Amino acid sequence: MHLIFGVPRFISSREFRHLYLKSEARQAKTKEKLRDEGDVTTSIVEKSQAEQYATRHTWEVPSDRALQQHHPLTDTPLWMFILRRVGAPVSASATFSESVQLVRRHWPVFLEHLSWWELKRYFNRYQNAVVLKPKADVVVVHPVGRFPQARSDAQWKDACFWTLLAHCNHGENVRRRSEMLPTSLRSRTIPSQS
Repeated sequence: MHLIFGVPRFISSREFRHLYLKSEARQAKTKEKLRDEGDVTTSIVEKSQAEQYATRHTWEVPSDRALQQHHPLTDTPLWMFILRRVGAPVSASATFSESVQLVRRHWPVFLEHLSWWELKRYFNRYQNAVVLKPKADVVVVHPVGRFPQARSDAQWKDACFWTLLAHCNHGENVRRRSEMLPTSLRSRTIPSQS
């Protein structure tokens, strides 16, 4: 709301996060982390945001405590949000103890459906898992797909690519699912493998 009225960001009750799609910026690992890894062949820099997102299929299921945290938007427990997102049957009267195995079984599917924008808005990385943020962040995506300015097929394809990259899930199965799109739409939205 503050953006509409031109109020400074520091008055907002939300945190602002930037999602730089083209950035390959990496942070150097701390001395302690390098020492703990103990391997001289290991990289001295952390993975970029894109690399971390691309390896989400390796993330562990959050702890029981984290699964019982409430989602900042829906106010439902994370375990229930996961089950509903993947289409698993869950009733409003279901309990965590009777559903926890179902959540663990559907965790990889949930991660596949998780977009980079959603990850940045609702979750914090904690070790090799995720935990919910107490409040949803405002995520500013860079670069934004510029549809009104797109005058050629190349500009349209570029706008689609950057928008899809930020807001849709990505992984090995995305290309396979994209093959089901009509040819006219597929040629505009799916970048070639070159």
